[in-house]
Amino acid sequence: MSPAVGRVLISNRDKLYKELGWESLKDRRHYRRLVQYYNILHNYSPSYLRDCIKDIPANITKRYSNSFFPYCSKHWNNLSESVKSSATPSIFKKALLKTIRPHPSPCYNIKDRRGLARLTQLRVGFSDLREHRHRHHFNCPSPTCSCGQDIESTTHFMLSCNKYSNHRRNFFAQLNSLVPGITSLAQPLLIDVLLYGSKDYDLDTNNSITTLAINYIKDTKRFLKLEAYSN
Repeated sequence: MSPAVGRVLISNRDKLYKELGWESLKDRRHYRRLVQYYNILHNYSPSYLRDCIKDIPANITKRYSNSFFPYCSKHWNNLSESVKSSATPSIFKKALLKTIRPHPSPCYNIKDRRGLARLTQLRVGFSDLREHRHRHHFNCPSPTCSCGQDIESTTHFMLSCNKYSNHRRNFFAQLNSLVPGITSLAQPLLIDVLLYGSKDYDLDTNNSITTLAINYIKDTKRFLKLEAYSN
């Protein structure tokens, strides 16, 4: 079975929000506006605020369209009837949150906090790998790996750096024993499975794949000591 297609490149902040299951600041503002609008519509706020709800003209400026009542009127109409008809503010909040809050990246019941921290750094592109440090201007003059063969990206570190050939040979042998042929997947798909697991596999299989990936990261000792560079 083929795993889900690789993830689209997004900013580190968005990756971190998705990793943790947090909505963005923009979505939080959106959420609070609509909660207040619900309260106004259902008389949980002063009555004079309800009098401010009027039909919005078709031709309005962008600035005015982003003000409270035009904004809420537009986005309220886009909500499903089941959300809009929530019986209480508490029910409405829960229903609305489900539409904006991302699901956190799975950990598959792994308890190794240090290992998960290393995996998370690779997931969000914020580790000591040279490509990550160079992109964030963290005192790293070049993204090229010390092996001299390629940029030290997550994919290079996990799948091809010759400094870790022996570790990877053992790693891949264990992976193929667990899921025959998994290492023959295209690199974008394989790295996606190693970092995030796959919906095509059950919990135990994803737990084992993720554990093997964490063990490989730790066995290479790549992150035991941060690289130092001179200015």
